[in-house]
Amino acid sequence: MHKLPQSTLGRLHQLLRLTHRGTYFPVCDQLLADLVRALPPEEVRAVNLIAPALELMVVIMAVDKRLSEDERAVIHRAMRELTGGYVRSAAINRLTELYTRLLLEQGCTARIAHAAELLRYVDDAQVASPDSEVAFTLAAAVIFADGSVHPDEQLMLEVFVKLANMPSETVDRLLRQLRQELSQDPAWKPVALEVAT
Repeated sequence: MHKLPQSTLGRLHQLLRLTHRGTYFPVCDQLLADLVRALPPEEVRAVNLIAPALELMVVIMAVDKRLSEDERAVIHRAMRELTGGYVRSAAINRLTELYTRLLLEQGCTARIAHAAELLRYVDDAQVASPDSEVAFTLAAAVIFADGSVHPDEQLMLEVFVKLANMPSETVDRLLRQLRQELSQDPAWKPVALEVAT
């Protein structure tokens, strides 16, 4: 598995930082509240900010019902970069284990629906949600980094796009931008990924 491009992670970090500057985030559900209860306030805010994107990464990576050590390392680095180091390894590991367990208990579609509900575009105005753009980009980057597209990975990404109400123009733009960033790595071999919207 290839590493996710530093340029991509840096861009997504800036997008989240500018979008949520100075905002306090309430913890989005009870399971997450239980997990972060003992964390400092700044780490709680950072965890809540990245939790849906992390869950989507877990679902995409674990279509074979397991996470390899390489995949866990990719998740860890991405979450550290996105939060500027606010979320520590222990919290990332606990989140990863939580979402892996929920995936096994409830299935891919249910967990993607949960993440998408938190990241939906505004229905009428089709206002872009930076959070859903970050989650989609990370999920697509994981598929590209793997070097091949598993049919279930593509299906789960399409389910997310539909449930999160992402416009096709946005999806196309994000894939073009990600391919451009990945192409800077000489070792990367282009992977065919078309996402139906």
